[in-house]
Amino acid sequence: MEVLAVLVEQRGQVVSREQIVERIWGKGAFLDTDNSINGAIRKIRQALKDDSEQPRYIQTITGRGYRFIAPITYPDAQRPVPVPILRPPLNEPLPDNPPRRRWSILLGIAVVLIAALGSYFQWSRSRARSLGPGGRLMLAVLPFENLTGDVAQEYISDGMTEEMISQLGSLDPSNLGVIARTSVMHYKHSQEPIQKISRELGVQYVLEGSIRRDFGNVRITAQLIQTKDQTHVWARQYDRELNTFLALEGEIAGEIADEIQIALGGHKPVAPASQPSLSPRTYEAHDLYLRGQYFWNKRTVEGFQRAIAYFQRAIASDPNYARAYAGLADSYALLGPYSEVPQMEFMPKARAAALRALELDESLPEAHTALALIVQN
Repeated sequence: MEVLAVLVEQRGQVVSREQIVERIWGKGAFLDTDNSINGAIRKIRQALKDDSEQPRYIQTITGRGYRFIAPITYPDAQRPVPVPILRPPLNEPLPDNPPRRRWSILLGIAVVLIAALGSYFQWSRSRARSLGPGGRLMLAVLPFENLTGDVAQEYISDGMTEEMISQLGSLDPSNLGVIARTSVMHYKHSQEPIQKISRELGVQYVLEGSIRRDFGNVRITAQLIQTKDQTHVWARQYDRELNTFLALEGEIAGEIADEIQIALGGHKPVAPASQPSLSPRTYEAHDLYLRGQYFWNKRTVEGFQRAIAYFQRAIASDPNYARAYAGLADSYALLGPYSEVPQMEFMPKARAAALRALELDESLPEAHTALALIVQN
């Protein structure tokens, strides 16, 4: 409803994604706003029975944003003071008036829901601030630093960051919350002090780390910091062969969980997620999967296309590597909205890949997330 209100207020004008983000979430928001905007536009079109190919309400301006193109009418008693409205170019005519009564009702509903949402978010923020020491602890995994000096190896450090978020986030969600990747990646190569990061993200612990890869070996350092006094709770350095990389991720997650468990107190013990068998084919597939994730996270058409190529190579290397199928499903599911190509061209491939991932590993979170994204679309 908020997205709809922004578009209606600027009827006839192109509203960029950046303008929508700044208006609704605030400038510099560290959220996955692309998916949120795509979902909002899709739901508005469903509610208004609008067609993206032949729009009557919302027109997609490829590479620029969206424009509300329907005329607006008001009952005489509610007519606002006229304001100048920018018209679209002559070669993009506005459609005929929609039924007046229906549009008035929709606007009324939008106003009521926006007010209700505002009240809810205000209440939820005040409630979050009032949580005492017994509430859930929050941890931020800051982007691991790439110390190889090779930009082409960024996928390794980014992949390690994402793996640690996934591993730690699944350990004990009711007592330990882990900040999402899209929020922490803003701090990549940042020199922001821990105290400021803690305040911005609302966390009590921060995990920092670095990774260096050399031929067949990898060195990973990690340190857990308590933000209230910036003390080091735990620090380790690991020197391993690359073919043990998957097991190392679980090992680090387990040691961090043991340290945080002391602070959490009387709750059930936590244990790191089980790791897949570490054959050479599995390692090669995982490496290709991390490369694919690196390009997937760029959220561009070219990025999705390169990600698909890497995920397909991972599957060719190890046909039983479920995460590669999940990555493939995610890429196909988002390629349509980003490229403005009809969803039906990619959705069958996305669904088949997601179902195959679940067939191989029913407990894989990435596979369930991919299928949920497909169902939502």
